Amino acid sequence: MSQLFCNASPLLKTGFLPVRLAVLGSMVACLTSLPAASATASPYDYSRYSGAITNVNNPQPIIRWYRYYNSSGQPSLSSTITDQHLKYGYEALDRNMQVIKRVPPYSTESYARQKAKREAEAAKRQADINLRRTYGSVAQATAKRNQMLADMASRKTYLQTQLTGLQQMLGKDIAQAANYERQGKPVPAMLKKSITDNKKNVHEAQQNIQAINERQQQVIQQYDDILRRLKTM
Repeated sequence: MSQLFCNASPLLKTGFLPVRLAVLGSMVACLTSLPAASATASPYDYSRYSGAITNVNNPQPIIRWYRYYNSSGQPSLSSTITDQHLKYGYEALDRNMQVIKRVPPYSTESYARQKAKREAEAAKRQADINLRRTYGSVAQATAKRNQMLADMASRKTYLQTQLTGLQQMLGKDIAQAANYERQGKPVPAMLKKSITDNKKNVHEAQQNIQAINERQQQVIQQYDDILRRLKTM
């Protein structure tokens, strides 16, 4: 446009109306001779941009879209990076659809690593969602842990009382059997069976108490991890 006015300036100095009309005609001719935009250009063809326009108050543009071109050259946009983005390579775009950066296609090894990483991150995000849905907050998780430990402690106290009674019964049976043997008499079959049954019951009670002890430690460790994660969310 500046060139148009530069070419017309000598004619404007003449001050004659015919000359002025000639100048206007020359300007119109020059304007109509400008190249038109290609009719086949894609409305999403922002590949000519090497970077995004940034605001002085926000020098780091925010990525809003990811675009890749498939084997047919068709563009696809999404707000997340998919396997197809990694396969074909992609462009990161800002809110004005200007390219912030370009990422080339990944090699087979890199693609596999990136896919595994994204799947792990997705699984972690889902686990966090499930964790928040299940426990709600640190306070709720703490209350649930304490209730579980209290229930197990109550159960263990009952089993310990039961174990003490079984051990006392077994002790009496053994003492009675020993008394028969000292007298040189055979131990009655019913007494032998009682001793056998009580030994079995004592062993089972001890195993149950041990299982509760182990479960208590598992719950403590489990909730330590849960509470630690909830505190960071």
